[in-house]
Amino acid sequence: MVEFVITRYDHLSVMAIVADGRVEDLIAADESRKLNVGDIVIAKVSDISANISSAFLEMGEGMAYMTLSGDDGLRPGDELPVQILKEAYGTKEMTVTKRLSIPGKYAVVGLASYGAPRLNLSRKIADTSERSRLLDDISPLLDQYDITLRTNAAGSTKEDIAAEILELSDKLSDLLKKATTRTVFSRLYEADDPFVAAIRDSRYAGDKVIVTDLPDVRQRMSEVFPDIKSRLYQDDSLPLSVIYKIGYVIEGTRDRTVWLKSGAYLVIDRTEAMTVIDVNSGRTDTKGSREDTFLSINMEAAKEIARQLRIRNISGMILVDFINMKKHDHYEALRKCIEKEAVYDLGGTIFVDFTRLGLAELTRKKTRRPIHELL
Repeated sequence: MVEFVITRYDHLSVMAIVADGRVEDLIAADESRKLNVGDIVIAKVSDISANISSAFLEMGEGMAYMTLSGDDGLRPGDELPVQILKEAYGTKEMTVTKRLSIPGKYAVVGLASYGAPRLNLSRKIADTSERSRLLDDISPLLDQYDITLRTNAAGSTKEDIAAEILELSDKLSDLLKKATTRTVFSRLYEADDPFVAAIRDSRYAGDKVIVTDLPDVRQRMSEVFPDIKSRLYQDDSLPLSVIYKIGYVIEGTRDRTVWLKSGAYLVIDRTEAMTVIDVNSGRTDTKGSREDTFLSINMEAAKEIARQLRIRNISGMILVDFINMKKHDHYEALRKCIEKEAVYDLGGTIFVDFTRLGLAELTRKKTRRPIHELL
């Protein structure tokens, strides 16, 4: 059973993805923000910095940064539609792009980025025969826009994917026409809220149910997901955040140390450049082979690290110092474990490799602010 539990905690709206009774993912949103990742807005160029090939734009809600590709012909005062790629976080402005796109369940349709439309496939579609099928089925649909097939496209019918691509292409065409007549700071496209996107893209198997104590949210989710059962929780004496331990999990993200069931523990440290995670054996019972014990601890740690990345919304460069092992096949087993856990991560965790020192290198897409900043 997978439960999408939506409630409020402090000043945040939160959704916990609860699988088999345990919070496996946490999506938090600051309701005071008007603009969100994926929104398309008419922005105004404030300044051009030729030295770093970038532009700074007024968005109506703060400033934004945009990388330029060569001479884009932009001048201060110009108005243009841009799409938000990353929220503002720390001292950095939000990041935007001129390459507009609209996502669906199976595909993303966007402006051609290399002069001619291209078809791209999610790297998480690993099966070569399925990749070939999708390329053969969808290549004839390339017209004026780029098409990127998402992980959900794997196993889906040509007809379903084609219908969505046509719908998204029409939406993008209409949006581009609308952009020529709208005033500065107008929002042309409002992206799905992060809760809708997370439910739509969730890769957890099993029966699903949406649970919320917010009547307006229950109504909206029933309309967006008619095939998923939704339930309105109405017991004021015991909040949802207590029943599902959501508050406990959120407050736990403030801690550096995360204990594992085996008695081992993680230490999570943030720096300006990256996040560093250390795996320690702690109070683990070391009966049996040391190598087997170390593999067991590392496998347990890998699963919890993947969970912590999701819950804390840690992004950017991540280095993990697992307990050193001597056997090559143990490192291969650990690699497979990390890659398997990454499948559930909507934030796009990628395992790069083990360094010569045995450190695991990972990257995770940076779009939204981490939970510690929201708190």
